[in-house]
Amino acid sequence: MNSDSATEFMNQLLTHANRGGMRWGNALLNTQQWAYAKSAGYFLDLSTTEQIFGDPAMPVLSKSATTAAPASPGQF
Repeated sequence: MNSDSATEFMNQLLTHANRGGMRWGNALLNTQQWAYAKSAGYFLDLSTTEQIFGDPAMPVLSKSATTAAPASPGQF
């Protein structure tokens, strides 16, 4: 794998993922389609082999802006 191609693919994935209401599976599919459209060298391979482990329906961005509270001593 060429690291320049992989980096460009991941940058494109993050660009797609940064859209409101996007889910990981859709962001990956859009990025695979982008790579397939390039149809050259490593991009053709990336369009069919890249995957995300976990739930593809999981939203990229949470709807709530809550943050986790820090762990208190002895909580572990």
